[in-house]
Amino acid sequence: MWPRRMDIRAFRTSVFVEGCGPNISTLKTRIKKGDIPGEVQGNRYYVWVGPNNELMKPAQNSGNQMADALMDEWSEEHATAA
Repeated sequence: MWPRRMDIRAFRTSVFVEGCGPNISTLKTRIKKGDIPGEVQGNRYYVWVGPNNELMKPAQNSGNQMADALMDEWSEEHATAA
C-alpha cells in the first residue's frame, strides 16, 4: 500500500547519490514546516514515499488507532527490507 513511511536516513541513501543529498537537519526542518510530506514520532523522522521512493502525501488515517499502528509497523518493516 502506498504511500509508506521511510526513515529519513534510508531516504537519503536510496534516493540521492552519496554526498549529494540534503543534510539530515534540512530534512528534519522541512518535515516540521510541512514543506515535504513526513512525520515525527518521538525523535524519529520519516518521509512518506511512493513505489519509486518519490515523495508522496499520505491519505488520512483511518481513525482506527489499532489499524493505523499496524500499517505503520508494516511500513517500517518493509522500508528496511527494501
